[in-house]
Amino acid sequence: MPASIKRITYTFFGFAALGTLFFFFPYRIGSNQSLYLKIAELMMAGARPYVDVLDFNPPLIYYLSCIPIALHRFLGLEYVPAFVLPVFLLIWFCAARTFKLTQAASLECSLFILPLLLVSTKGYGDRDHLFAVTLMPYIFLRLRKLNSQTVSGGTWLGGLCGLMAALKPYFILQVILLESYFIFKTRKLKQLLQPEVVAVFSLQVLYVAHFFLLTREIRQAFFFEIVPMTIAGYSSMGKTAWGLFESARIFLAQLLAVAALAYWRWGSLGSKEKDVCHVLFVAALAGFSGFLLQFKGWDYHLIPARYPLFALLFYLASGTSMNWRKRILSVICAVLFLIPGWRPTEAMLGFSVPQNSFWDTYRFVDRNMSTYLKQGDRIAIFSPTTMFYYPPILLRGYELGTRYSTYYPLAFFNNRYLTDQTRPYPYKTYSVMPTDEKIFIDRIREDVATNKPMLLVFPIVQTETYLPGNFNVFKYFETAGLWAEWQDRYELVETDNDVLVYRRRTISTDNKSN
Repeated sequence: MPASIKRITYTFFGFAALGTLFFFFPYRIGSNQSLYLKIAELMMAGARPYVDVLDFNPPLIYYLSCIPIALHRFLGLEYVPAFVLPVFLLIWFCAARTFKLTQAASLECSLFILPLLLVSTKGYGDRDHLFAVTLMPYIFLRLRKLNSQTVSGGTWLGGLCGLMAALKPYFILQVILLESYFIFKTRKLKQLLQPEVVAVFSLQVLYVAHFFLLTREIRQAFFFEIVPMTIAGYSSMGKTAWGLFESARIFLAQLLAVAALAYWRWGSLGSKEKDVCHVLFVAALAGFSGFLLQFKGWDYHLIPARYPLFALLFYLASGTSMNWRKRILSVICAVLFLIPGWRPTEAMLGFSVPQNSFWDTYRFVDRNMSTYLKQGDRIAIFSPTTMFYYPPILLRGYELGTRYSTYYPLAFFNNRYLTDQTRPYPYKTYSVMPTDEKIFIDRIREDVATNKPMLLVFPIVQTETYLPGNFNVFKYFETAGLWAEWQDRYELVETDNDVLVYRRRTISTDNKSN
């Protein structure tokens, strides 16, 4: 690359860095990320995962979330900068490595890294985002190796990608499909012996092996309670095939458009350029397979598919066979094409809360938290989607009312009682509940008696909670016998059509009831 072009390139990325920092940088923490940080905070205070604080996600994300909590505790950073700063540094490390791996071709080729800069506002710092960020330099490292080019630092990039691939079991599938293509292309199994590939899969082995280093209580709780319950009930959180299609329709339209652009440009591409297209297209399809396997339809689950797809888009839009005017026009079109699926305008404006019944409920509960709670008070929101309330819980310093970080067993148990929602829900008394459901009720009974949460929140109409619309959480606990124990200690302070909010009574009444 000529020196003048290189200066222009570095200047461009310098301004891109400032642009992402000041215009596209999400100065906030999302719901899932707040949940992980809260669990990490409890772990650093001595709580045992899956024993003292319960969640159904594998533990690696809690370990990584200890980094922002350490910055918060030991350096005095507020939660938001303590969270966004490490992720921002990771993005720019991976963007710089991707740029270095692609700069030999041309300035336009280096525009591969733009998807790393236009961060997803809804998934920033979530597991899918972290994996996608580290996957991009790994992809181009493998492409350089495919062309028999020597590249340093492969072990570190492979290890970083392997670490993030261990966050979800679906992620390693994307790497496996990529490596399957490289083996198919070269007809050589020794591709798997490259240092970066060995590093990726070694991290998976080490992650599995680390479970044997955990205490017996944690290991048993995870493998004999959390994992079986999640496997049995996970489908309760899934969408129908049509629901998945609706969630992915923009991505599928972009995929078809990029495929059409590739067909139009295919005759002008050389063999190495076609290899790049093949690899990025395989990576996008592999990422989409992970989205389908999770079958929840959340937009951020598409991030590992969007990164390579947009990289392919920029590659095709800035081909070397076009003059510079056509390249600039094509890149502008690529940016405009990227915006509907990535929504950077939402990042500039901050988190926009949609207008529907679920978010009306969110605002109602958030207002009650700020009204009735002070820092250090405990709250229990009995919903499988409690994670949506974790940003205010974390940032305002509230504590959990019970050991359940979210009440996911409600959705998992309901998977056994799939009923006609036009008929009354078949609530069960404690005596006829299965053993694991009795354990759930007993734990909540014990924790509410011990922790004395200030607020108990019962969603009575289910919207986006993985529960059937005819399921009343308050009625569920009342039938199980818990409300008979709580009613003297709590008073109804707020209600709307969807939610009941109960506040713990005064100290004198509390002592009397105890």
